[in-house]
Amino acid sequence: MGHTCTCTTFDVVQVLFIVNCLLFIYNAADTSTLTHKTLFRFNMFRYLQALFAFIIILIVAACQATPGSATPTTPTHTPAAPVATPQPLSPTPVPDTLITLTLWLPTRFLPAEDNAAYQVLQRQLDDFAQTTEGTPSQIFVKQDRGSGGLLDLLRAASPVAPAVLPDLIALDAADLETAARSGLIQPIGPLLPAEFIADVYPFARELGSLNDELYGVLYSADLEHLATSSATPLPQTWAELLETPRRYLFALGSSSNVSDAVLAHYLSAGGNLVDSEGDPALDEVALRTLLENYREARDAGVLPSNFIELDSADKVWSAWRGVGASLANLNAVRYISVEARLPNLQVGNLPALLQTARPLGRGWAYAIVTTDPRRQAAAVRLLQHLLSPQNSGEWTRAAGTLPTRAAALTHWDQTDPYTAFLSVQLPQARPLPAATIRNVVGPILRKAIEDVLAERVTPAEAARVAVTTLNPGKN
Repeated sequence: MGHTCTCTTFDVVQVLFIVNCLLFIYNAADTSTLTHKTLFRFNMFRYLQALFAFIIILIVAACQATPGSATPTTPTHTPAAPVATPQPLSPTPVPDTLITLTLWLPTRFLPAEDNAAYQVLQRQLDDFAQTTEGTPSQIFVKQDRGSGGLLDLLRAASPVAPAVLPDLIALDAADLETAARSGLIQPIGPLLPAEFIADVYPFARELGSLNDELYGVLYSADLEHLATSSATPLPQTWAELLETPRRYLFALGSSSNVSDAVLAHYLSAGGNLVDSEGDPALDEVALRTLLENYREARDAGVLPSNFIELDSADKVWSAWRGVGASLANLNAVRYISVEARLPNLQVGNLPALLQTARPLGRGWAYAIVTTDPRRQAAAVRLLQHLLSPQNSGEWTRAAGTLPTRAAALTHWDQTDPYTAFLSVQLPQARPLPAATIRNVVGPILRKAIEDVLAERVTPAEAARVAVTTLNPGKN
């Protein structure tokens, strides 16, 4: 009886499914790419090579030895050769291969002739590759969010094509939290020096953490502050603002949520957004204080008549544009982009209610995806290189965004009053509350504000209804 190799029945549907998954990853990943030596190149060969290799493996796996028919032959005797006793083999040292780190980054990193941030990044990657422990880098630029975005592709590729995953990824802080909860990124705290982490602003550390475990390091930040083109001193409190009324523009928020400004005002009234158990919460007294001040500001002409329609920072900017004596909430990134053409802008703290109105910080973070210890170590070295005080200071200036380390801010222009202003704002900033909290509290807050400004209820009634709506079982 002989044996022949025949292909057993293979689940064609499974093959097609896996191939389609790989094609999806290829199509998604085959976007703008660059290396530290080359601006853009398509990596078609890499993905087609992986695709066809995978198909070949499936075909080979489908073939197995099965009993077959053979023509009977007369047995012949062949003397057996002596069999040597197997000797244990000494392990052959495997030389370290050169690592090329793969990074997935947002569209901010798209190269262009006038993109100073890209040019700085390019040079910093070149410098890293030339260091003793440096490595080349391969960058894939993805959509920031949504379908085909960074988090979406990370989730899609992880279970079906881990080989195409990046070593390092940039994520918005909200997406970073989602990725950490889903186990898509690795804890980064144990891999970084304690002094490095200590230099990161507190709000940035919190935005990069989940359950007190650091998963990402913010490299870019933003926050809101007050601004005016008038030489009249800015009000420090809502009481000052209402005593000498001046038009104050800030975003209310989207149709189903509230803005950073509203959250900052509410927290300044002594409010909180979570209870002792970490569940979404609202403080009735603080909310009533906020609503009373909003109603008084509306009556005094401080809030514009179309306040409800100001649902974004872009609409606030369009309505304000630094003209006249009015005040507006302006985020730092926009201020940096317009300060050259509006040199007389005056900036200051958000107006306080009962406590200092601390700004809410947002940002983007680097996170590690790879689980390979050697690649993790290389990725951490690159991260520390990019976020060194000098490199981070230079890149954030070029990108028009805020640094996340105190030492990096020292590499900004120390004669610029705005640098001194940021040196106070950044350390005292609060982290933007988690999306899981904002998405619960926000709609209730917004309805309370709308009801009061529409004269449907009093501030006290609106606050009581809001708290009851949020936690009906606790009242």
